[in-house]
Amino acid sequence: MVSEMGGPETYELMENAEALHELEYKAQAIMRKAAGSPFVHPKRLENIIARITSTAWEYFEACKEGIETAYGDWNAKHQIESADRWAEMVWESIEETSDDPMESFQERGIQWGGIGIDSTDVLPYVDASELKSAQKEDVYSNVEAYEYDLDDFLNKHYKDWKRETVLALEYVEEHDLADEFAEWWVENRFDPIEYMRDVGFQSFLTEWDVKKAIAGKLYPAYMANWGGAVKGIKEDIKEAEKKLDSITYEDNISQMTAAVSLALNVMHVGGNITGEYFGFGLEALDRLSNLEVDEWDEEIKEEFRI
Repeated sequence: MVSEMGGPETYELMENAEALHELEYKAQAIMRKAAGSPFVHPKRLENIIARITSTAWEYFEACKEGIETAYGDWNAKHQIESADRWAEMVWESIEETSDDPMESFQERGIQWGGIGIDSTDVLPYVDASELKSAQKEDVYSNVEAYEYDLDDFLNKHYKDWKRETVLALEYVEEHDLADEFAEWWVENRFDPIEYMRDVGFQSFLTEWDVKKAIAGKLYPAYMANWGGAVKGIKEDIKEAEKKLDSITYEDNISQMTAAVSLALNVMHVGGNITGEYFGFGLEALDRLSNLEVDEWDEEIKEEFRI
C-alpha cells in the first residue's frame, strides 16, 4: 500500500516497483470509475491523476536509480572487451574477498563462471629472467652436480680438451670456466617450468604472473563458454537503459511501469542480477504481474470517494 500517496522511503527496488504498479492500477481504476460517474468533475479527476502521477514519478526515479546502479556494477564485473582489463577485474574481485589474495590463489586457484585455473597454470607466464639468474647461480656454485653436461659444453667450445688427458670437471676448474659453463647450461638446458616444480614454484609467483595467466588462459575459456551470453546481456541492458532514459515526467504511469518491468526482466534473465544485488528472483517478479488489488480498491473508495 502506498500510504497517503507518500514517496519512496527506502532504496528497496522491489518495494518501489510494487508501489509503482500500485499507483498505475489506482490511476487506471480511478479513470474507469470516473468515466461512468456523473459525480466526478473533470478538473477533480485531473488533479487526482496528477497527484498520483507525481508520486509515481518519485517511485520511478527510485527504481531507475537502483536498476542503473546494478547495471553499472554488473557491467564493471563483465568487462570482456579486453583480456587484460578482464584479468584486472577478476583479480580485484579476489582482493575484495580475501585478506591475502596470493595465498588464496595458491590454496584454491580461481573459479570464474565454472572455469578454473590454479598455480600450475601460471607457470608458463612467469618471467624466466629471475629464474635463470637463480639457476645460473646454482650451476656456478655446484658444477660437479651438472658434470653429466660438461662433455657437451667442452666439445662445443673447447676443441683442445681431450677427455683421455684430463677429466672434464678438472679441466673446467683449471681453466676457471664455471661461470661460462653456468651461462651455457642456462641457455641450453634450462627448463623454467621444471625448475619451479623442483624448487617450489609458489615462491616465484607474483600478482603480475597470475594476471597474465588469467588473461592468457582463463579469459579465452570464459569467452568460449560465456562470451556470447555476456554480449547479449550487455545489449539488452543498453536497450533497457535507453527505455528508462526516454521516460519523462510528462509520461503516464503505464509508460513508467513498462520501462521498469522491462529493465527488471533483463536483470533477472541476464545472470540473475536481481538476485545478486537485491536478493529477489523470479518469484518476486511474477508477483508484480499478479498483485492483489482488493485492498487497493477499498483504499480508492476511502481516499478518493470514487
